[in-house]
Formats: sequence, C-alpha cells, structure tokens
Amino acid sequence: MGNSDIALLENSPNASVFHTVLKSLNERDELLSLVEILPIIKKVVPIYPSLRQESRKILLNLLSRNFNFIAQLVSFTSSLPEKQAEKRIYKSLIVKLIVENNQCLLNYLKQCATNKILYNDMKALLFGSKLFNCISTEMDITDYLRLLREHWRYALTSTSQQELMQRGNQLGELLITMLTLHPVLTRVIMAEEFLLTTTEFFKSLKIIVHNSTPLNRQKLLKNLIYPYLDVHATRHNCQSVYSILRELAIGDSVDGYYILRLNSPVLQECTVRLLSSNSSARLLRLLLQMFAKIDIASDEKVCEILVMVLKYSCNSDLKSRIGTDTKFLDGVTARLMHKDHVVRERTMFVAKVVSNGDVKYDSDFVIDIPDLKLSDDNLTIDFSSLSTSATDPPNMSRPSTQPPVDNSFSVDSDDDDSDYDEKGREIVFLKDLVMEFARLENKRGISPLSLLKLTVKLVRQKKDFPSEVSYYSTGLLSSIACLNNNLDEPHFEQGRINALVSMLVVTPDKATELMRIFFTSELSLQQKISILSSFGLSARELRGFDDESIAKPQYDFPTSRLPWDKPENASIDDHQLAYGQDLSMQKVVWKSKKLTTSYKKEPMKNRFRRYAGLFFYPLAQAWLDGINLGTFDELFKSHYLMTLHIIYRCADPVHDYDRITELMKEVLADASQQGIKI
Repeated sequence: MGNSDIALLENSPNASVFHTVLKSLNERDELLSLVEILPIIKKVVPIYPSLRQESRKILLNLLSRNFNFIAQLVSFTSSLPEKQAEKRIYKSLIVKLIVENNQCLLNYLKQCATNKILYNDMKALLFGSKLFNCISTEMDITDYLRLLREHWRYALTSTSQQELMQRGNQLGELLITMLTLHPVLTRVIMAEEFLLTTTEFFKSLKIIVHNSTPLNRQKLLKNLIYPYLDVHATRHNCQSVYSILRELAIGDSVDGYYILRLNSPVLQECTVRLLSSNSSARLLRLLLQMFAKIDIASDEKVCEILVMVLKYSCNSDLKSRIGTDTKFLDGVTARLMHKDHVVRERTMFVAKVVSNGDVKYDSDFVIDIPDLKLSDDNLTIDFSSLSTSATDPPNMSRPSTQPPVDNSFSVDSDDDDSDYDEKGREIVFLKDLVMEFARLENKRGISPLSLLKLTVKLVRQKKDFPSEVSYYSTGLLSSIACLNNNLDEPHFEQGRINALVSMLVVTPDKATELMRIFFTSELSLQQKISILSSFGLSARELRGFDDESIAKPQYDFPTSRLPWDKPENASIDDHQLAYGQDLSMQKVVWKSKKLTTSYKKEPMKNRFRRYAGLFFYPLAQAWLDGINLGTFDELFKSHYLMTLHIIYRCADPVHDYDRITELMKEVLADASQQGIKI
C-alpha cells in the first residue's frame, strides 16, 4: 500500500475505495506492514458488516495470511472499552476468522518459525490466553479449543513429513502451551478426539514427540499422553497401549516418581516393560529405598511396581545381588517388625520373588499385577479400543441375567433438566460435566447449583473407579472451588461442599490439588470457608463416619473387575468422635426423596489413615506460617482451627500420630495467644 492508498483510506472512506485497496493488498506477495495495518483496523474493520461480500472475503484472507495483522487487531480490540459499540464488530470479525479460516495456524507458523520473538508472540496469542480472552464473551473455552483443533488438523494434513520433522519441537511447544488454557479439556479435545484416533494423526504426533527436546518430550508424555492413557488403559486394549508407548520411545522420558503417581496398573506395567536399562535401574533403586522406608500411603503401589520390575527387568543374577544386599535385608527386617500385618505379608511376597521362590513362607497372600501378554512383533494400534475408559458404560459388561440398574438418581428431583447439556444430550460422562462447567460463564440462566448436584451424582457413581475421577479432577476442583453464586441460589454453598466432598472421598490424593487452589487462588471468604468445610467433612467420611448433611447416593455397577480394582469392604475401627456437629453451621436442607430410599449400608473401612498427612500437614504448616484475612480474620481462623481439629481427630490411628499431635499442640498454643478458640 503506497502513501496514496493510505491517504485514500484516511480521507475518502467509501466501499469502492476500501475494495480497491484491499484487492490490491491481497494480490501482492509481501506481508502487510504496520503502517498499512493500522489504517485498515481503524477505518475498514468498523464497517466490516456493511462491506460487499467480496471485500469481506479479502479482509479475512489478509488476516489469515498475516500474523502481525491479527496480532494488532487483537491488541486494538482488547484496548477498546467494553461499552463501545464497535468492539462487538471487532470481536465478531476475529471469531469469523478462526471459525472459517482454519489455515491460520499453518500460515502463522510459516511466518514466525524462523524468528523466535515472533514465534513466542504467536504461541502466546493463539495458545496462551490473549486471543481467547479477547473473544471470551463470544465463545466458551470448549468451543475455542475445538476450533484450534481444526487448525491443527489442517496444519498436520497440509505439512510434509520432512517439514513436520523440522518443526517438531515448535509444534510440541504449541501443544504444551495449549495445555495451559485448560489441561483437562485440551487432553480430551486433542488426544481423545484427535491425535489418538487414527494412524495418520498418531504418526504426526509420533514425529512431533521424537523431534522435540528431551524436556518438551517429557512434558508431552506426562501432561498429554499419559494422563489420557491412565484412564483408558485396560487389559482389553493393553497391546494398543503398549504399542503407543513403544512407538513414542518412552525409554528414558518417564521417571520413577511419575510411574508411582499413575493410577492404572496396566499402564504402569506397559511402562516398566519399555524402560531403558538405565531407567529400570534408577526405578529399582527408588523402589528399594521406598520399600525400606515403609510409607503406608504408597506402600501397596510401591510393592506392586517392585514386583513388576523384578519380574520383567531383573535377571537371576541381579535378584541374587538384591537378596544379599545389606540395605534390602535391613528393610525386610524392619518391615517384618511392622504392626500392620499387610505390610509383613507384602514383605514376604517380595522376598519370595527376589529369591525366585526359595524363601519358604506358607501364606495365600498375593501381590496382584496385570501380568499382560504383550508382543513386540505386532504393534498394531486399535484406536477404537481407547475411545472409552475402563469405567465407561458399566452395562456393557453386565451379565444378561441381571436386571438393569436404576441410574435415575438426582440429588433433587426438581433438577432433572440439569442432567442434559445444551444440545439435549444426557450428561453421563465426567468429561461432559467439565465442559458444562467451562460453559457456565457464557450461558446465562444456567443453574450452577444443578451442576454441583450433578457432580455429586456422577462422581459418586465412580466411587470404585477413582482413575477417571482423578483424570478430570483438576478441572472440576478448580471450577467448583472458584464458582460464584451469580443467581443467588439458596443452599448453593451446601451444594459446593457436597460436590467437593464427593471429589475428595473418591480421590483423596487430590486433596493436594484442592490445597493448592485454596492457598494460591483469589477466593472470597465464603469460598475459603466452604473448602475448609469440605476438608473436614471428607476426612470424617474417609474415616468411616456418616454425616447426614452430606449426600451419598448409592450405586451398584456390577461390572467385571480386575483383582486390584475390587471395592474394599471392611469394618471400621471402633473409634468414636464427639465432634459430629462441628460443622453444623453448614447444614444442608435440600434433600431428594430418592435419598431417603432405604438401602443396606455397608460397613466402611478407615480409608483416611493413608491420606491423613495430605490433609493435616499443609493446613497446620500454613497456620504456623501466618494467616491474616483482615476484617474477617477471627471468623476465618475459628473455622480453620475447627477443620484442623476434625482432621486431627480423624487421623488417629496413623503411624506418625505422635508427630501430628505435637504439631497440633503448636497450632493450638499459637491460636490461644491470638485469642482464637474452636
């Protein structure tokens, strides 16, 4: 665009001039300069709806081909006051661009690939939050991520294998950055619905992973691939899972601590069997150290993975050296003196495996591992077998002789409509629930309370299958904890507490994630108090106590379960608490008739002992580090102290109860000095 064209835009703004100038710009090969971009943004875009159709197409084409153009347009739009009428026009143009022109990503990547500053700007614009924040009033995060997926689809299918190899690390970085927008939804939309659906797209993913830096490769595996496989891996699709990991060459990219955090024994075994010799040796050293230290919370998983490593990665000579190692023998001695008989049983089973059966010990106790039949010769991947999780539709594995299970429970009989999404489909999967929470901000009139009650229903349904709840927990916990009662619904906070308690009871290890939200997010006093209440009430339920204020719908899904996935049924220790009404200020008054239906209550095991430290120590340490909420400090601290005291009482018995007691005494002494009482 010459100076005369700029002058025309500035001084003779009419449709004919605009069309002539835009057509001239579109026909040349050079990218637009900043001097040319700004007049178009200020003079042409505001009248975009009035332009002739051909002019609108040319403008969209210019935007799709010029990264600086879209970057300046987004910045200018974001700077406009919300009340300014033209802002809606600017936003609608940006939305139309990314909806109708899915070649944007490829075009921008070609322009920015060789310039690190431009590349980082492009990454922040599309896959950070700049562009989405600009148009967030026009679409929700789910729709935005799905639009980005279509841009990915075009880019991958339009790029040669050689180009993919050259840009593999940059594409990997874009995927990693995309995960920061919404980790759970990005995994669903990019892994479950795209990259792990066909051989063609998996091949592209494989090239990206192989050509990424070691650090980016680890991030892709740990944040995108493994979380998806962790909830979908089963004995039925284990060969496909194994083939995926083998094709991605995970050898040295997954550390022992990460393997321990996985929920799926099938995925753990596939990983163990694919580790490099160096990684296997590091994992073995870690497991033997943890075996000797005896952490009740992780001991079962440590022993399971140790048996896998001993079986698949250790020859007889290595086992012999382990069996005569002083540290291992000292660990065995210490474990055999442990008061928990299960720890002693695990010890003897591991000893038998190490000695190849030479240790004689008469016991029926067995550490179950999947013991999968896997082939290195047949690496065919059946992507359709990964489309449902191990917990999905239970009726598919229900024997035909059994009557159908009534799935119609709703926490409130008046909330039947809340079980359906905006398209009228029944919400039966947690991923759909996550998407509904993500859409709340843009869906006027939708009841947040109805989604909270639906959370209780769906999460409690999965009580025997915590891996799927864990997969979606980060997104759900954040959405629930930070939710605002914009519709002023009665009993909203009780609904929030019930939803959080259901999450913590099914996946107690996610208490650390809720702690992170509690301590780092900008929350209101009411939100903080509700989170504290959920910690206390979930601790009581895990300990085996039944609080009537917490909704506990009962479900029985008679599916075929693997040995390590059987529900635990054991009687609670005879231990009474006198603090059942400590959280009476949070009493729930809504109750469905379906909740009053009689059912046989099963005795509950003390599940809290394994997780007491996760609940107690962060709260206690934070108190000692200092808390100040200004005007509401005393009210908040009283509730905080009450919650901590409930958790403390629920922790007994636990192996480090003496240490917990000493810390509790410090907290109480400090509270007394401040004049805070329970």
